[in-house]
Amino acid sequence: MTTPLYLYLATTTQLLNRGHSPHTLRKKLLEKQLIRVRKSVLAPHDLWIKAFPSERYIAQCYAWSLVSTRAVFSHASAAALLGLSLLNVPQLIYCYTNATSRGGSPSIRLFPRLDDDVRLVRSEHGLTCTDILTTVNDCARTLDLQSALVIANSALHKRLVNSKELITALNAGGRGSRNSRNIAEWMSEKCESPGETLLMLRLREMKLPLPEQQYEVYVPQLGRAYRLDGSYVEQKIALEFDGAVKMHKFGATDQVLIKERFREKALQNAGWIVVRFSWEMVTKRPWDIEHAVKNAFQARGIWI
Repeated sequence: MTTPLYLYLATTTQLLNRGHSPHTLRKKLLEKQLIRVRKSVLAPHDLWIKAFPSERYIAQCYAWSLVSTRAVFSHASAAALLGLSLLNVPQLIYCYTNATSRGGSPSIRLFPRLDDDVRLVRSEHGLTCTDILTTVNDCARTLDLQSALVIANSALHKRLVNSKELITALNAGGRGSRNSRNIAEWMSEKCESPGETLLMLRLREMKLPLPEQQYEVYVPQLGRAYRLDGSYVEQKIALEFDGAVKMHKFGATDQVLIKERFREKALQNAGWIVVRFSWEMVTKRPWDIEHAVKNAFQARGIWI
């Protein structure tokens, strides 16, 4: 098992205690053997450069914890640390702090003291975070709608939060309540990926009919059932999201594509129209989604 990037981080004090001299550390920084993650925190340069942005973000949070031992990670930072899906890697580190603290870095966003009744949890990295309920609620009130909806759906899909408690929290008044109320109404535990969340959101925005999610279609010729991302059951129209993230999650891209095409052919042979959507479409070309759905309905003789 590969050692996570964040475990390679060390403060300059720790490195000096291990026998490194200030001169050696400066030399290694100049020779790009080490890289400064933040003031007084260093990491191996090669490992840092090769890491995914999501891995570097976790390491940046860990680096902040090394210099701010009372940090309570919140909002998108807590979401990342607690394993929730994110639409994008956050640009800032979010923390709650005590009322007398002052921000020491433009990359950190500090929030006022937490309420006493907020439950704190430990992430798998050993960092203190707000619990899932607080994290999702905070994100719903501070992030844009689509980013917050991805986080809420992830928490529901992974069954990390009680849906009734979350709806109550999201429908409470206060700052960002308009956004949070929309999320309470539109979130769905059946969205298995950020791409599926965005697809459902785009359909809402374009006032198109909402499909049934995760509907199982039994194909007699093959003697098995297929589960669809979205489906208009009566019209036998299947909506499938096959973005790059989904492809890489379930295996080598070529192998997955072959299986997906076989699945598509089997559905077509069973009388279904299969409409596929890419990451590019749900993020940058929503009008293509509208055209594709309307064309599928027109092929059934229905104009929407």
